[in-house]
Order: sequence, then structure tokens, then C-alpha cells
Amino acid sequence: MSKLVECVPNFSVSRERDEAVFQGLVDTANGIPGCTVLDVQTDGDHNRCVFTMVGSPAAIEEAAFQLAKKAAETIDMTKHQGQHPRMGATDVIPFVPTMDMDVAECVELSKRVAKRIWEELRIPSFLYEDSASRPERRNLAACRKGQFEGMPEKLKQPQWAPDYGERAIHPTAGITAIGARMPLIAYNINLDTSDLEIANKIARAIRAAGCPALLHCDAVQGFLKVPFTPRELGVDLLSVSGHKIHAPKGVGALYVRKGVRLPPLIRGGGQEGGYRSGTEATSQIAAFAAAARLGAVSFQKDAARMAELKAYTLDRLAREIPEAEVLVPDGAPHILPISLPGYKSEVVVRFLSDRGVYLSSGSACHRGRPSHVFAALKLPKALLDGALRVSFSYDTSREDVDALMDGLKGAKEQLFTTLS
Repeated sequence: MSKLVECVPNFSVSRERDEAVFQGLVDTANGIPGCTVLDVQTDGDHNRCVFTMVGSPAAIEEAAFQLAKKAAETIDMTKHQGQHPRMGATDVIPFVPTMDMDVAECVELSKRVAKRIWEELRIPSFLYEDSASRPERRNLAACRKGQFEGMPEKLKQPQWAPDYGERAIHPTAGITAIGARMPLIAYNINLDTSDLEIANKIARAIRAAGCPALLHCDAVQGFLKVPFTPRELGVDLLSVSGHKIHAPKGVGALYVRKGVRLPPLIRGGGQEGGYRSGTEATSQIAAFAAAARLGAVSFQKDAARMAELKAYTLDRLAREIPEAEVLVPDGAPHILPISLPGYKSEVVVRFLSDRGVYLSSGSACHRGRPSHVFAALKLPKALLDGALRVSFSYDTSREDVDALMDGLKGAKEQLFTTLS
């Protein structure tokens, strides 16, 4: 069977900022025989694009070089601006073994490309990940530290001579990191249950398999609503947000398990444990801490109250709007997903908001789109289109639930059904 290798080069340009240069790179990749472009991602804020290509080792080797050449010809790093750290027009070129290839072969491939890029384009490079010549160069963030602007001084340091090339960056194309690595896999597991043992079992299964993955839990919805600790969940990272516990918007927290090291998000003065340098939002942090302390004190009482209101709502729905379907009958005490089949959720949401009742048709981060979780559950289209999310808080009252029920009954009586 023929060998296949994947390459995921990153370039310091985006379709949003310079469509002509971006399209030139796309055309270059598509013009290499034996190279298949699987995907191209572009981000205007980062001013960066990421190609995913696969093909024979020879084709991918040629594509990587030709793309680096095209980038050097059309991208001027002295004029580049973007939020993402970068050090070169072609910022990074990783090679990933895909079929009948191993990492050692990809390491040799990376060295050939780095050598040719220096000899023909005069662009120096660091070897990183499995191609690294020194332990400290395995980490891409360490190689990139200083970025394009600070790289000339960095290359003067004894330990940071390029693996290929002289101690000077290309004047407009900078320097490139080239290496070999195994595939990077990231995916989400959505749990519509309050049984935290399920999450713990998933974590234990991943650990038992010897996988070096870092496990992150998005605990924004569950923080101070469902009892848990990071240790109980078996996770390495856990994030929470202030606005879900009545703290100001724009402040949150990240739990990092002891022993886990992450590259800084923003470099500088070393604030926030060195992860995110910059002036700290002291007032927001203080308010978040105060809200967390108050929430912890009243947690048991608040959770019981929300569970009681949820049960009250379920009882009234069953008696007064029997056609409404409960999508997840148990789950967390503060969330109740329901559906009015035949009624578009966004129309019902607008109808209720005009009457002072506010709920949503999904999470705020997926506004305007059906829930991918419900879609994965293979719900009928009528249920999916009519999905509504009712949320309870410590200050929600029975009167609020009564207003919701009146609004839902009014929507059923006054709105036209849709053909789904």
C-alpha cells in the first residue's frame, strides 16, 4: 500500500486581510500533483491560515517547499499584524505520519525540507517536536518566543542558533519551525446528565489506555449548581465563568492540575501565574471571588430550590401543556430543555420576551443554530426546531414559572404552527 503523510503548515496571512495572497497559497497547494488539500482555515483577527494536506511523501515534501517559497514571495513580516504569536511568513510546518509511515521517516522528511528552504530560499529554521535537536526545542512556543520582532536578538544567544541557516532571519520572511509529530486530536464530549461518575469513568478509561491527552472540562454551566471537584472528575483543566454565578461578565477562572505545564497565552509581566500577562482586572476578580464565596455558602439551599422549581414546572407542563415534550427529564437542577413540536423556537422566544419572559433556544455560544447535542441524539426535526431551554436561578420564583406557563399557553393558542 502507498505511503501517505499529512502536513499542516501555518502561514501569516488570512483571507480576511489579504485575499489575493491567501488565494495564491491555495492555488499553489492545489497545483502540486499527488497533494490533496483537505481543509484550509483562516482567521482575520489572528491574520493566519492553516492548511491540512495529505499525499505521498514526495508530493507533500514538494508542496511544503513550494508553499514556503510562495509565502516568502508574497508575505512581508515587517508589515504583519495579528493576535496570534508568529515568527515567519511560513510560521510552522509539521509533518504527521498517516499511512505506512512512522515518525522517524517524518523526521527525515522535515530535515530535507528545512535544508532545501535554507539553501534555496535563505530562510533559517528550527527543528521542533520529534525532529528537535535539543530538548527545549520540542516545544513550539519556546521556539517561537520573541516572535518575528525579537528573533534577531534571540538568534544571537548561544542556545538558539538555527538548526538550518545562519544566525539571522530572512528580512521579510523571518524564520520557520519545521518538525514531525503524531496527530493532535481534540474533541468534545457532551454529557446531558447530572451523574458526574460518567465523566469520571471517561477520564479513567483515557488514563488506563496510556493516552497522554490533557482532559479539560467546561464547567461553566455546572459551577455552584452541581457538586463536583476537579479531582472527582479526573480532569487536568477546568474552566468556570463569573457571569453564570451573578458575577460581572468578562471574568472567569481556569483550574490547572499541579504538574501540568501550559504555554503562556500572553507573554509579558507574568501576571496570572505567568499564563496571561497584562494588567489584571482587579475589581472583576474581586467581584467574582465574592460571588463564588456567597454561592458556596448557599449552594445546598440554592440547588434544592432550583430542583423544586424544576419539578413544579415539569408538573405543570404535564398537566397543562401535554404536547410539550421534555428533552432531558433529569439532568442538572437548573436547566430544563423542552420542545413545542410544530412551533419554531425563535418565534416562541420572541413571543415570550414581548411578555417579559426570557428563555433561549440553545446556549448563548451557539445562538441562531440548533443544538448540536440534540442533533446528535437524532431528535426528529419538529422537536429540534421547537427546542427551548428553561434556566432556573436562586432568585427564580414560582411566580416566574407561572408567567412562563401563561406565556407558553399563549404561544400555543396565538402562534401558527409551522410545517416541519
